[in-house]
Amino acid sequence: MEIGCGTGVTSMTLAMKTDAIVTACDLSGESLKVARYIQETIKCPQISFLQADTMALPFDDRSFDIVFSQGVMEHFPSPLPGLREQARILAPSGILVVDVPQKINPYALYKRVQIKKQIWPYGWETDFTKFDLRKWEQHLGLDLQQIKGYGYGFKEDYGFSALRFLGYRLKSQKKWPILQPIGDLIDIVHLPIEKRWGHLFMQNIVGVFQKLK
Repeated sequence: MEIGCGTGVTSMTLAMKTDAIVTACDLSGESLKVARYIQETIKCPQISFLQADTMALPFDDRSFDIVFSQGVMEHFPSPLPGLREQARILAPSGILVVDVPQKINPYALYKRVQIKKQIWPYGWETDFTKFDLRKWEQHLGLDLQQIKGYGYGFKEDYGFSALRFLGYRLKSQKKWPILQPIGDLIDIVHLPIEKRWGHLFMQNIVGVFQKLK
């Protein structure tokens, strides 16, 4: 089961990379229309699409081995009712993967500034910390296996990502070869820093929960 934002991309990736039979659920009919178009284009028949509310999923208890919840729980004032519903349809030993924005990172700060200026185009989103994910473990009756993060900076190309991109451009440009060593130097300097402190700039965090009973 794949729930939420990005159904057209994520469900296809899950099916193609794992050969799994995937049910993709989204509240937006327009998103599902795009998803079906992608499915027809890449010929991926092992996916079925359903328009439904994650707060009241039309499935029996213990119906799915894996539930992948991406980019959706941040749109609710409280994510717990929706997460409980996702945990309900999870089979014993099943895995719930929850992807949400991380609260403490430059991207979140930029987003809140833009919201105050009333120019943030994506609607309100709640940000979360790793402590929130650990609290969910108790509320959901699931076992938190691990927490991971991904994505750097804001506008997708700031901070570490901007440095990485600048280094790549300098190393790959042909017009001024004298600048290519600067690109190598940028990598030498920024990669150890990113490895040591990059987790502080994670844009999203992912919690992997398991249903033990």
